[in-house]
Amino acid sequence: LQVLNNGQSTSNYYHYSKVFNDQIILVNNSTSQPSSLLFAKLLKRGEGAYLSVNKEVNLNARINCIDHCAISNTLYVASTNGIYPFNPKEGKFTGNILFRGEDIQQVIYTSNHRLYASVSYPKLLYIDLHTGLSGGYGANPYQAGALLDNEIHALFEDFSGNLWIGHQGQGVSIMDLYRKKFYSFHKEPFRNETLNSNTIMCFEGTENEVFIGCRNNGLNIVSKNETTARSPEFRRLPVANENFTGVLNDGIWDIEKQSDSVFWLGTDMGLFKMYKKGNVSWEAKPFSAHPDLQVPVRKIFIDSNNNLWCGSHGNGLFLIPNPAYNTDGVFFRYSTENENNESLSDNVVISIFLDSKKRFWVGTNNGLNQLKGDYENLDLSGMSYPQLKFKRYVATQPGDNFLNNNEINAFFENYDGNIWIATQGGGINILNPSTGRFSYLTASDGLPSNDVISIVPGDDGNLWISTNKGLASYHRFAEEPFFRVFNAADGLQGEIFMVNSFYKATDGQLFFGGDNGFTCFYPRDIEINEIKPKINLTELRVRNRVVEIGDTIYKKQVLTRSLNEIEQLTLPYQSNSFSIGVSALHFQSPQNNSIAYLLEGSFETWYRVSATSRYVYLTNIPPGVYTFRARAISSDGLLSDQEKSFVVEIKPPWYRTGIAMVGTGLFVILITLGFIYILVNRQKLIYQKKIDKIAIENNENKMLFLTNIAHELRTPLSLIIAPVEDLLRNMTVDNQWKNHLHLIFRNSNYLLRLINQIIDFRKLNAGKLTLRPQKADIVRVVKDVVLNFKGYESHRNISLKLNVPVESLPVYIDVQKIEEVLYNLISNAFRHTYDDHSITVSLHVSENEHTANGKQIEITVFNEGKEIEEEDRRKIFDRFYKVDESAEGAGIGLSFAKSLVEMHNGTIGVESVAGKGVSFKVALPFTGIEDADSEIPQLLAEEVQMSFTPEI
Repeated sequence: LQVLNNGQSTSNYYHYSKVFNDQIILVNNSTSQPSSLLFAKLLKRGEGAYLSVNKEVNLNARINCIDHCAISNTLYVASTNGIYPFNPKEGKFTGNILFRGEDIQQVIYTSNHRLYASVSYPKLLYIDLHTGLSGGYGANPYQAGALLDNEIHALFEDFSGNLWIGHQGQGVSIMDLYRKKFYSFHKEPFRNETLNSNTIMCFEGTENEVFIGCRNNGLNIVSKNETTARSPEFRRLPVANENFTGVLNDGIWDIEKQSDSVFWLGTDMGLFKMYKKGNVSWEAKPFSAHPDLQVPVRKIFIDSNNNLWCGSHGNGLFLIPNPAYNTDGVFFRYSTENENNESLSDNVVISIFLDSKKRFWVGTNNGLNQLKGDYENLDLSGMSYPQLKFKRYVATQPGDNFLNNNEINAFFENYDGNIWIATQGGGINILNPSTGRFSYLTASDGLPSNDVISIVPGDDGNLWISTNKGLASYHRFAEEPFFRVFNAADGLQGEIFMVNSFYKATDGQLFFGGDNGFTCFYPRDIEINEIKPKINLTELRVRNRVVEIGDTIYKKQVLTRSLNEIEQLTLPYQSNSFSIGVSALHFQSPQNNSIAYLLEGSFETWYRVSATSRYVYLTNIPPGVYTFRARAISSDGLLSDQEKSFVVEIKPPWYRTGIAMVGTGLFVILITLGFIYILVNRQKLIYQKKIDKIAIENNENKMLFLTNIAHELRTPLSLIIAPVEDLLRNMTVDNQWKNHLHLIFRNSNYLLRLINQIIDFRKLNAGKLTLRPQKADIVRVVKDVVLNFKGYESHRNISLKLNVPVESLPVYIDVQKIEEVLYNLISNAFRHTYDDHSITVSLHVSENEHTANGKQIEITVFNEGKEIEEEDRRKIFDRFYKVDESAEGAGIGLSFAKSLVEMHNGTIGVESVAGKGVSFKVALPFTGIEDADSEIPQLLAEEVQMSFTPEI
């Protein structure tokens, strides 16, 4: 290498070089002179390049390696005589020599503020530059987590805080620089001072010792000081007699301390009192020989009055008054009762808890129970049986604000007074005792599993939660609370933990037992790796097929660049279910990394998935425009600074385009309007039918009323007419009295005709009115009827005119009924004719091609009066209809006249003559004498019986 030193160009062999800031450090390990550090800069001269040395520093030891600490701006020079700190600013070695006398081959400054160094004899050394703590690591084939080999040739730290250690021919060892200080212990088969069993059921302790309950293998005792040692000495509990050994071997569910020399044991054989006998050995005896207590006791709780509460496996809850005074073995048992909702919800009692408000909680295999009333003031004298009533919380229905799982493993009271409940399958249920409502923390919030075994507060302020998939710490006081998850790779005994197998020592050390030993630690020693993860999007999958750059879907190109670089992803509606490959780049416990993702516009909640799943699945996304966002979360709960995001557009199908939606909207509006129209008209029809029904009933009632009156009036009227007729017949002299009698006779007959008309109208309605045609002169009939109205002219100065062009016109008609028609029409005309005006009755024969002989008789009654509106003309022949409600009459005359005309196969109509008056026209088939043989039989055949049905 050509180097300019003091202006002189020299060529030399340099053993090591390192780039430092804008300089290059060269190491010259000359055998004839001290080793030296040369600080040089790269210069160009002509077509070549040279290093220009600015400074040279000598060292009386061979230099093997150099590393730099940017924080303190210090170079650490590894040599055959240890590590020399060098201050570049001052240009000299400063501070104490580290590992003096050691032949340091490799040195590295790591992100946890330590120096790691390999030495010529096999070993890896370290020193903490903040605390001065130092130590070393070596290979051990019998120890998990030890180095693969002692020969170390390279050291490298990745961005996740892992130290990669290269060995000669043995591969690479990877050390987590932020390794959690978990101490886990298992049963070691070839060691006497080991655990009795790997299945740890419970813990209890004194200030100096920890008692460990093993499944079917008795109790172990270990010194509290040895719980952070590599190989502590576990001792079997020394017993005073063999009977106690049998009790221990049957299995211990729980240990509860009454004092340092008295403990209570919950075993498969019942409740036992364990006490110290002498200074070393222990003795135990059952509390009671009563068969009810010879059942597995899973949980023991001692209240403030030193009463014992024992939860059994299948026999309910036992309350034992203070054993110090209860020498007779008195106890009270409480179990579930089918007909009593205030009894215990289940006989398998798993957990018992007393909160700060002295509320007493019992967790069972089938729900949560809260004791009603004050437990402290129970009468336990034995004089009476204390009655306990419970409020039940049972997961009987899904949804928020209810208990979501009935198997209650443990309790914890939070600082806000809420009760946290560990459930087997429902995660953590959080009960607000004031409202009785629940909220939840589940696997979707970051818990490793919904099977939560215990919740223990740590001295670090976090909650430590054991599950059947590892241990989690919940950072409840963080700005955004989060979970950190730990498993066997972090040093735990395993991932499955046992119910009731947890303990917090007086110095804050936590113990958790599982199916492969137990783990203990001090929460404050579990440091957080402050290195944040990175996120990477790996691929896009549509219909389980990887979409490469340039691929098309339905003839449309999807990706023009990699997924990490795109700004927008557009997919057809047929591809609205897709997945995005993601990876969290952080290699410290990578199995515990996770991905948080959000699809703005579809859902506004960040969802978390384990990074081991490798994909985020988005299914059945409706057409629209969204924003996909994703961030990585490390195993220590730190979010990546970097966020990956891009716009996602799902194209709508043709029928959801703007034009189609407008068309559909119009169609729906039309259909809706049509439906409303039909519905309204249907309601109108129903309403009209009801009205018509009422009208018919009213008409019937009117007719019945009028008929009844008519029958009552006809007899007296007949008795009046008969004497008047006799007087007229016997009176030979015309005088004023005879004229009056004629007037009485004529009007009485008119009144009688009206009464008969009502009766006939009733007969017509009942279908009993018959037509009786006879030979008659219709001209004579018309004249006689008109003549009967001559007396009415003078009252209002109305002129009644008759216009008949022939003297006689013989026809076959029912004279009485035609007279009724004429009487009704003329009477109606008199009622509606103005004073000093006229009424004209006309009769003539006209052509009609629809009759047998092509002729018809027309009788017209025209009156000069008020015109009739078109609406009234359509209804004027309806029964009881009146154009003017104030006018006289019952409203049946015109309807009756119409029916009588139609019995003759004739028609009747009305017309308003503008500015003149109203004309009623009756048209009858002209059945002359010469037509008698053909027409009369037909009339008799068709019209003998005819009923009247009013139009509706």
